[in-house]
Amino acid sequence: MNFKKLPITIILASLAFASTVFAQAGDKSSNTRKFFDVTIKESDDTKRFDIDVTYPALAERSAQAGAFNKAVKDHAEISVAEFRKILDEMTDEDRSFLPDGVNYTLDIGYSIDYDGPAAISVSFGESTYTGGAHPNHWTTTLNFDMKAGKQITLESLFKPGSKYLKVISDFCVADLVKQQENNADSDWI
Repeated sequence: MNFKKLPITIILASLAFASTVFAQAGDKSSNTRKFFDVTIKESDDTKRFDIDVTYPALAERSAQAGAFNKAVKDHAEISVAEFRKILDEMTDEDRSFLPDGVNYTLDIGYSIDYDGPAAISVSFGESTYTGGAHPNHWTTTLNFDMKAGKQITLESLFKPGSKYLKVISDFCVADLVKQQENNADSDWI
């Protein structure tokens, strides 16, 4: 047995097991949770920007729902603050390069990927346009432990002081090199 690969094998097996448990628990989901949309919308024709952000909130009144609502609100507000920082750094000359009718934009939507008795998982589709040929798109996620009333982070899944990021990074780099075979560019990876 190759003991160097054992820790990553255990991590991957644990993640696979957890996803199976979530999937099975999802079958038993009560589906009684009511979510509503919270929207942040702002436009400024002088600074030439549009912000259109929507995130979920739970309609129920409980400490756990309040903690979930705060976590998703904070998640959205961080993205808005980062976008505003970019806008604050733009000059009038920067804005002059935008074609008429085109503004800098931040758009965020979401999907509830999992809603079970113990946890909620939300994916946020984010898009920004800050000039150039096209917008940038990415996905962020927020996983929330409803029983504990707190966000599940990667850090919270591992022992303090463990080098989990290095282990995960090394595994991902090796896998990317393997996928790229002879075309692997180690500097890019």
